[in-house]
Amino acid sequence: MPQGFDAGTEERHFTLVMTDSTAALFVPVLSAALQRERAQVDLQVVGLGTRDPRPMLERGDADVAVGFFPEVGAALSSEGDTGMTRLEALFGCNYMCVMRRGHRLASTRPWRDSVGSGE
Repeated sequence: MPQGFDAGTEERHFTLVMTDSTAALFVPVLSAALQRERAQVDLQVVGLGTRDPRPMLERGDADVAVGFFPEVGAALSSEGDTGMTRLEALFGCNYMCVMRRGHRLASTRPWRDSVGSGE
């Protein structure tokens, strides 16, 4: 949050950009935290159709982007700190693949090795 910002007394509008799946995980937790703090904050969630939200942030179409942005992280590391964008890890997760019993890939050894090793 900006320095000096008091969510309990200042009214603010924030536009968040993220995919639907990220919003399903993130928005309920954020909303609950804002309610606990009695924040005077209006949130607008906008769908993300790209892996690079920087243009939306730079144009002012969004205040914050939440998602999986490996290319952005790599670009920011190589460009150095321009002051325009800040990247911060919020949490880690493991993707799972679920398939029907007896599917031909379920018993394929390379598939099982890559899943089991956390790659």
